Amino acid sequence: MIAALAQLWVRRSQTRERWLSDLLTHCAEIYALESAFRGLAYDTVYGGPQPTERGWSVERRRTAEATIFLLTNDQALVRSVQALAETGRAMHHAIGTETFEKQANAHQQALQEFAAAARSALRRRQVL
Repeated sequence: MIAALAQLWVRRSQTRERWLSDLLTHCAEIYALESAFRGLAYDTVYGGPQPTERGWSVERRRTAEATIFLLTNDQALVRSVQALAETGRAMHHAIGTETFEKQANAHQQALQEFAAAARSALRRRQVL
């Protein structure tokens, strides 16, 4: 009985470690994709490399976001992912308008808040 409980505990611990690793990977992917998206928006407004050179992918962004939502119940992290998506959409819609800089700054702030929430969730090991 004790051996079975120990084995169950080890298996659960290994699963949590894998989930933490996945959470870290997908948080890092969102950070990288949102940074690339911000760069793409600036390139569009001010000239720069072609958008395909940035490697931004909406599918990868959505998959990473969904994975985070499924792996954690950390509400600060979930809210920061949602705020980042909202500010990203606002920045996208502001391209070519006088509000672009304001929206780009809001997106940068949301990106920093997301990074802080992700670090906190990972430090506290906030996976299901």
